[in-house]
Amino acid sequence: MVVSLGIFIEDFFGGTAILSLLTGTAYLSWFYRAVGANTGEDCALNANGDPHIFLTEPDLVTLGDRVTVDDASLVCHLNTPAYTAGVGDRSVMRTGSRLLSGASMGKDACLLEHTLVLSGDHVEDGTTLQGWPAEEFRGDRLSP
Repeated sequence: MVVSLGIFIEDFFGGTAILSLLTGTAYLSWFYRAVGANTGEDCALNANGDPHIFLTEPDLVTLGDRVTVDDASLVCHLNTPAYTAGVGDRSVMRTGSRLLSGASMGKDACLLEHTLVLSGDHVEDGTTLQGWPAEEFRGDRLSP
């Protein structure tokens, strides 16, 4: 019997999605690790509480230590080991951002809201990107 990850995200347990109970906790990282994702230590996944399918093929995704992924997507539709998606240590993917198959992020990188990193692109260490397709953000994202 083949079970899709979608069954855990959609209505499953008395009308409540199981993964919605785990968002923002270490348990969600452990779940994705159990289904094949390579997740580092202290990752915050879907911390805003939105349980969307953001890992289409968990076995093709690598997340470094202390990575934060909000309501974002890591897409590996081609389902081949040559097309993985990777996020470096301490990097952040904010709401609506998307990393396509074959793309990667270095350490301390950030994708602002609704940013698309195309297949084969690499986000350099410490870089902040925005837009569809992604371009470097030159403003100060940390000031109020």
